Amino acid sequence: MKTKGIPKYARVKKWLLEEIARGNYAGDKPVPPERELAARLQAAPMTVRRALQELVAEGVVVRRRGRGKGTFVREMLAADATPRSAASSVIRRLGAVHAYDWETLRSSPVFFLTFLEIQAECSRRGISFEFLPLAGASSPAAPSLAELARERGCQALVVLDWGRPDELMETQEAGIPVVVAGPFQETLQLSFVSPNDFQGAYAATKYLLDLGYGRVAMVNNRKELARVTHDREAGWRFALGRLPGEGDELLYRVGRRSSEPGQPFEELVSELMAEFARRPPPQAIFARDGMVARAAMVALERMGRSCPADHSIACVGSFFESGDRPRFTSARVEDGAIGREVVRLAEDLASGRRSSPAGILLPMRIVEGDTTRKAGEGGGA
Repeated sequence: MKTKGIPKYARVKKWLLEEIARGNYAGDKPVPPERELAARLQAAPMTVRRALQELVAEGVVVRRRGRGKGTFVREMLAADATPRSAASSVIRRLGAVHAYDWETLRSSPVFFLTFLEIQAECSRRGISFEFLPLAGASSPAAPSLAELARERGCQALVVLDWGRPDELMETQEAGIPVVVAGPFQETLQLSFVSPNDFQGAYAATKYLLDLGYGRVAMVNNRKELARVTHDREAGWRFALGRLPGEGDELLYRVGRRSSEPGQPFEELVSELMAEFARRPPPQAIFARDGMVARAAMVALERMGRSCPADHSIACVGSFFESGDRPRFTSARVEDGAIGREVVRLAEDLASGRRSSPAGILLPMRIVEGDTTRKAGEGGGA
């Protein structure tokens, strides 16, 4: 799937969703007017209008009239919405579970974009989608997740991030369907919708090989037991035709081993600079994700090398792109697919059409960006 094959309005809509997830249009700061957005994005006003109309229909933004008029991001994104038409669904309200509060969710781009996708699909199906207030949920006096779901009228829960897996299992055993959105599930017997990390890593590595690079390095993290870490490394090895343990001279491991959330970007850059100084990488690099890809590119730039003139970099998943940053070539899930499949699976579990645990792996396609070129073009051999 190439970028040029995506309709213009869909590109504008995706850009707006990323800006919303960054928090650029929060609180009383409205989305810019149509003509201003059209000039900024070099798009026709009608193209911008269609993108905004879809976001309004999906409940992501609301239009205000009179004093303070404009287009604003809905603060709790349909937390107080009522279903428009729930006749086709056994679920009237779907609850979103996140380990932290609403502001922390909004500051986490990957989780928040997933939230927006699910919210949009719920709106399309006439299902109310609510962010559950879990602040203080670890207190002994706090209600369990199952009790909270029943209290708020949620027939199923979707998990964006949650650090206490036992509670998820207890909720499922209490008869509340639980669907994990994303790859953080490990060996839990929970239903999930996740990108096919093995296939995505294979596709990104194969893409670099097809460009004519005979050797492709991988930058992974140190969480060896994490499923996403293992699957993406396995996909990379499979594309290279190597067994576990073979080609370790091409593998760079960076980042923290612990499961604590986040890591300062500069820590990754510093580690990679040290690794690249000790073991110079080949011209093609497959990065575990967009954050690692960005860190690898910055590390190489600080060492006097550029991308893609000296190194081609591809990764799995999307990472926020802005005007001053190149668009990474990456293996990505189709826009909207996670939201669509999460809601569909939750409905199937709630209706009894499927039993838990059930898993859905979403295929990935290569989206060409600015960080790759054919071997031998504009650089060394």
